[in-house]
Amino acid sequence: MIKPRVFRGMRDINPEEMFIRENLIEKFKEIFHLYGFVPLETPAVEYVDILEGKYGSECEKLIYKLAYNDGNTLALRYDLTVPLARFVAMNKNNIQFPFKRYQIQPVWRAERAQLRQGRYREFYQCDVDIVGTEDIKADADIIALSFDCIKASGIEDFVIRINDRNVLFGMIELAHLPTDKTIDILRIIDKLQKIGADACKDEILKLGCKEENVDELFDFLNLSIGEPEILRIAERVDKLKLGINTIKRLKDILDIIGLPEKNYRIDFHLARGLDYYTGLIFETIIPSMPYIGSLSGGGRYDELIKIFTGENIPSVGTTVGLDRIMTVLAELNILDEKKSETLIMFVNFRDEKLENVALKLVRDCRENGIPAELYYSGKKLRAQLEYANKLKIPYVGFLGENELKEGTVLLRNMNTGAETRLGLENFVMEFKRLISSGKS
Repeated sequence: MIKPRVFRGMRDINPEEMFIRENLIEKFKEIFHLYGFVPLETPAVEYVDILEGKYGSECEKLIYKLAYNDGNTLALRYDLTVPLARFVAMNKNNIQFPFKRYQIQPVWRAERAQLRQGRYREFYQCDVDIVGTEDIKADADIIALSFDCIKASGIEDFVIRINDRNVLFGMIELAHLPTDKTIDILRIIDKLQKIGADACKDEILKLGCKEENVDELFDFLNLSIGEPEILRIAERVDKLKLGINTIKRLKDILDIIGLPEKNYRIDFHLARGLDYYTGLIFETIIPSMPYIGSLSGGGRYDELIKIFTGENIPSVGTTVGLDRIMTVLAELNILDEKKSETLIMFVNFRDEKLENVALKLVRDCRENGIPAELYYSGKKLRAQLEYANKLKIPYVGFLGENELKEGTVLLRNMNTGAETRLGLENFVMEFKRLISSGKS
C-alpha cells in the first residue's frame, strides 16, 4: 500500500478555499480587462539557460531543475516575467506594441515553506506587464491596477511602497561604495525589513566596504522625497537626479488619477531582490502585518528582453500575490466561505416517476443559468437536508406525490426556514423572480 503524502512546502487546496481563490481571480481578471490587458499562458517547463542568469545568484539557487538528460537542461519556471521575455523575443514580429498581457499560472521555488507568510514551494502568480513603452504612464497604470486588485480583495490597510533603482544606484555612487558591488548591496538592502539596518550594514561591510561610506549610504536612504537635502544631492549624480525626477513625475500622475495618499509612499529603502529591475520599483505591504511580506511587487525592467533579442524593449509589470492575499484574508477573518455553487437542491423521494420530473426540473434550471442538482441516492430526508446545510445550499425543492398532483414545488429557504409553493410548469421563471426580489 502506498502511503498518501504531499511533498513538503506544497499542499492540497480544499474546495472551500478554491471557491475563494477562483472568486479573487475573477475579480483580478475583470480589473485586468478594464486596463486593456490580454491573457497569455506559457509552459511550466523552460530550458535552464533561459532561466539562469536573470534573477540573481541567490534566487537561482531556488530553481527546480528536472531530472532530464544531464539534469541541467530543463527546469520549472521560477516566475512569469522571464517566460514573458522569452515569449516576446520569439514573437516580437507578430506582437502589437505596447503589448499588455496578464498571466495567471503557478510557479515553483525550492525554498523552505513559511506558512504564516503564505510562502509555498508551489504558488500562483497573477502577473500584468506592459512591454514596449518607456512612458511613465504605463508605470502609473501598473501601480493603480495593484491598488485596485488589493482593494477588490477586501483589504483596506495597505501601502504601496515606491522607489526607483536609479535613486539607489545614485546613492551608492554618491556614498563612494564600489560600483562593482552595486547588485550585491541592493540584495542586502532588500532584506532591510527582515533583518534590520544594523545587520544590513554588517553584511555590506563584509563586501569590503568602508564603514563611513556605508553609514553615509544609510543617511541618504533615510531621506524623504520632499526634503531639500535630497534635491541638493541629486544634482551631484545623474542617476540619482533621474530617479528623483521620475518619482516626482509618477507622484504627479498618481495625484491626478486620485490614488489615495494614505495607500502609497515613496520609500528609498525599497530595493526589490531581482537583478533585472532598471527603474521604478514598487511593492504592496500591510504595515500592521510586517511578517507577511509583499502582497504585490514589481517594477521596470528595460533590459531583460535584450538578453534574448539583442535590443532593448522597455517593459514594466507587477505580480499580485494570490496566496499572500489569501493568507491575509484568513488572518483578518474576512473570508466569505462557500461550500458549493449550487443554488437549489431537489430532494430525492426514491420514486422513479418523481425522480424523472425532478431531473427535468434540474435540467431546466441549468439551461437557464441556475446551479441545481438532484440528490443522487435515496437517503432519508434528514440526511439529504444535512447535506444541503453542510454545503450551504440556500434552497431545497420538495417534489413529492402531493406536489405532483397539485402541479407545484415546495421551496424551502434553508437560511430562514421560510417555505413557499411555486408552479411546476413555470418553476424556473417563478424561482428566478423570487430570488431576484429578495423576498424569499
